[in-house]
Parts: sequence; C-alpha cells; structure tokens
Amino acid sequence: MRHVGMLPLIMLAAASSGEGRVDHYLILHIGKTGGTSLRNAVAAFAKEAKLSMQVEYGREANEMLARYGGLTPFDPAHPARVIMGHGLHLTFSNRSFHELLPRGATYRYITMFREPL
Repeated sequence: MRHVGMLPLIMLAAASSGEGRVDHYLILHIGKTGGTSLRNAVAAFAKEAKLSMQVEYGREANEMLARYGGLTPFDPAHPARVIMGHGLHLTFSNRSFHELLPRGATYRYITMFREPL
C-alpha cells in the first residue's frame, strides 16, 4: 500500500482506537487541495482492502466520475464503507453526512489540508 502513503495507517488507527469497528470513513477535502491525487489513492486503497467506496461532489461531478472514473455516487440508502468528497457536511440540505448514515453506525471523519492553507 505504498502508493497511498499515510492513509492506511490513519484508517487502521481509527479502526483500532479501542472504540470497536468503524463502519464508515468520511473523507473530505477542500477543493483545489490535491483531491484528485487523494481520491485516486483512496480508491486504490479501498479496492486493495476490499472496502466499498462512494463519492459526493455534486450531481454533475458524480455523473462524470461514475462514467469516466468508475466511481459510485453516494447513496444514502446504501452507504459505502468509504465516502469521499468536498464538504460532505453541506451536501444534503445542510445536514452532516453522519446524520445520513444508518442509526447506530460508527464513523470517522478524515480531513485533508495542504500547506499553505
């Protein structure tokens, strides 16, 4: 998993934090902060680790990523283990993404920043 850098370690640390199983990883990043590279790395890691993945970048971008990138858009009725996008907390009627997960689901937010901010 060398191509992903620190992400597997972060996800494994979250999963083994003593709080039990993590059902969903909500990975968000600010636009223009290397998101394509991060998304490619996350997709590679998810595939390698056999974790389902969905994206949420807005309707048009989701359609493009599905058509050309083979990525699945976020489905609140059937959320994937890994969900990635811009501002996941604002996408659905100003509700936080974790509020759209099944009741009782455990989740961890992972946020990417770059320097300079």
